[in-house]
Amino acid sequence: MFSRLRVANMLNDRENKLLRMKDLLVHMADCHDQWAWSDGADSDVLAEVMLRDVEQIKRVCVSLSGCITDRATHGLLEGVGA
Repeated sequence: MFSRLRVANMLNDRENKLLRMKDLLVHMADCHDQWAWSDGADSDVLAEVMLRDVEQIKRVCVSLSGCITDRATHGLLEGVGA
């Protein structure tokens, strides 16, 4: 049986991960908007930044679920950056 403290820590950890995911999604939306308004000169930089964000979101999702393996999520990133 879990102690109250352990349950509280697990919930806090989950909440922190969800907040991290939200921050990453907001950052990606900001990059998307910047990309839409750019003249194309920053395309490579913005693409790299967004790909890094996708990788971080993937790690957060895997850590939240605990049951998704890299093999299962591999298809999500297949072709990204190609």
